Amino acid sequence: MSKLEKLKEKYTKFQKKYGLPEFEKLNENLSVERMANSETDLIVLETRRYLMDRMINYLDFSEKLLNPTNVPIGLMILGKNIDEKNKKALNKVYEELLKNYLASLKLDFEVYSEEKNASAIKTLYKSLIEIKKQLYEIITSAEVEMDKDKKERNSNDYLN
Repeated sequence: MSKLEKLKEKYTKFQKKYGLPEFEKLNENLSVERMANSETDLIVLETRRYLMDRMINYLDFSEKLLNPTNVPIGLMILGKNIDEKNKKALNKVYEELLKNYLASLKLDFEVYSEEKNASAIKTLYKSLIEIKKQLYEIITSAEVEMDKDKKERNSNDYLN
């Protein structure tokens, strides 16, 4: 039996016990199969921490778009092309990410509770799926604006 199959088998027990998202859905949306390389008996804790890591990545990305200092030029340009409507949406995304991150982080400071970690997985998963959609829309809109700016700069080029 492969490590991934063992992970799925262990996760399925907790999925049934706590009503967690299906492993396949978690994997399709958040690539949790990478957890197969870590050996643990605390699958619920490991899953929550993995989702928290994904949340940290989205939080960091959102922060770089909202406050583009010391970021790669591409992110700075992308951030500058986010319109006001999408900046407000991005702020809400950031606040939601931060709220969920802090709630999840607090679990690391408590005595381990399988139930609380399982509840956090459900909350984090639902939130991350919605946030992914919102970030996709914001980025797509900013890319359209970037293309418009590029075409405008090229049309104003003296040599064209």
